[in-house]
Amino acid sequence: MFRLFWIMVFAAFLAGCGSATPWGAVYGTVVDERSTAQIAQDRQIKTRIEAAYASDSEVSYFGITPYAFLNEAYIVGEYSSEMERDKALQIARTTEGVYRVHHYLLPKQDSECGFMDRQQMRAELNYELYGTSGVSATNIELSIVQCDVVLVGIVGSQAEIDKAISIVKAIEGVKNVKSFLRTMPRPGTTGSRKS
Repeated sequence: MFRLFWIMVFAAFLAGCGSATPWGAVYGTVVDERSTAQIAQDRQIKTRIEAAYASDSEVSYFGITPYAFLNEAYIVGEYSSEMERDKALQIARTTEGVYRVHHYLLPKQDSECGFMDRQQMRAELNYELYGTSGVSATNIELSIVQCDVVLVGIVGSQAEIDKAISIVKAIEGVKNVKSFLRTMPRPGTTGSRKS
């Protein structure tokens, strides 16, 4: 019985680490619209921001989540005070490699969306996004902030963006949708500049 328990724990651990395996990382890189070098640079930016949040007493590491795509930071979540919001944005803006910062931050408040509501919403969103042809869901990060769904990522076309937004809007319980989805810039165009 004790051995079965540890086998189940280990199986659950492996199932939860799919993206940490070499195969998960390879698949994520193959379907991503960004180059491998750009993916590495964006991950480094995200890690730097997370580390700064974790070591800063004014910013809640668990309330605010950073994302990075094409050297642009996306800061999503809830803040307890104006000082926390301002500090979170200031950290992102001054992080090495960041050209521009976008944010969707709401003041912390009691929400009609509880933890279980958000988990159910997330499960439905993942099911619908991954199950729909024409949407590269592996390139989309999603956050749920007080029943609002925030989409961040890089997809192949405007049609994919429109389809992803319509899928999210159809999920029961979603109040608003904020999309930071974008398509890859065409070769030869200039990138974003730091704001």
